[in-house]
Amino acid sequence: ILTSVLMICALVTLVCKIKENKILEEVKEEMEYGEELSETEEKIIEDKPLSKNDKYNLIILIISVFFWFFGFNAIESFGSLYAKNVFLDEKVWGTVVIVLTVCSMISFIPAGMLAGKIGRKKTVLLGLLMIIVAAALCSLFSAYNVLFLLLIAICGIGWAMINCNSYPMIVEIANKSNIGKYTGYYYTASMLAQTITPIFVGILFYFSDIGYSILFPYASIAMVIAAVLFVTIKVKK
Repeated sequence: ILTSVLMICALVTLVCKIKENKILEEVKEEMEYGEELSETEEKIIEDKPLSKNDKYNLIILIISVFFWFFGFNAIESFGSLYAKNVFLDEKVWGTVVIVLTVCSMISFIPAGMLAGKIGRKKTVLLGLLMIIVAAALCSLFSAYNVLFLLLIAICGIGWAMINCNSYPMIVEIANKSNIGKYTGYYYTASMLAQTITPIFVGILFYFSDIGYSILFPYASIAMVIAAVLFVTIKVKK
């Protein structure tokens, strides 16, 4: 009931307060400036097919999105079971989730500012590297402690750096007539990953010799695959 009420409030606010055509006219100059700052290989023109390089970037970006959600969602889905079976205390995962969430939230604005300095691609790669290293080190802990929480915090910061900049990279490739379609590509990749990875991880838990201890190496490997693919994306210098 509460969710329904909040959704109705959001709908009423959207309909009554957001005048799309007026807003588009007001931000026209800012939009044109944003297009100049775009990291796409060529200028995106409405109703014109993407260049070969930008089409490659789009495909690789979508596949990369799949793999980093494939890895990160495994931690989100099975974290409590991991804590129960490895740390022998399921309750500690509540603290882990809080640290992960809070560190992500407070990192979104700095992540956007960093991208303005070094570019979105480098920021995303830095975020991937942080999660790869932190997740790999998390697998070494057989007991819950402050160092483990510190590594989780690093994962949260890295996750913010990735998500703050990956969707805008999709938007840069789109134009105003097909932005919905490209947004659909992004969320299809992320939702598909989040649908498949719990099944895949569950199979690994069941058949592997190390059981739940495979969780963080699994996430780290998925992030490595994403990084290897993502680094091939070509951006305007």
